[in-house]
Amino acid sequence: MNSRERIKRIIAGEKADRCGFWLGKPHAETLAKHFKGKITFLGGIDTQYLLVNATPEEVKADVRRVKRLLGLNLIVSPSHEAILPNVHPENILAMAEAAIEEWAE
Repeated sequence: MNSRERIKRIIAGEKADRCGFWLGKPHAETLAKHFKGKITFLGGIDTQYLLVNATPEEVKADVRRVKRLLGLNLIVSPSHEAILPNVHPENILAMAEAAIEEWAE
């Protein structure tokens, strides 16, 4: 079952405490199209590639992209709610700085 099908079942009343998914391109756009305003998203900032390999500006750009897509129905955090040991501290700071910037709807 894919993320969209799982979320539809949860919205329809199936019990679940959470449902994980990746918010990379184009997945985030698809999830936003179907579920923005219906559920709150937690995570979504790629901890395996982006936070490890990107520059701080690239991290900020991706956080802004995800925020723009999901609006106030997003709790910004790394995917899997974990920061891996090989993530540069500058990228953690960049994620946090972009997370607290003004929300753009």
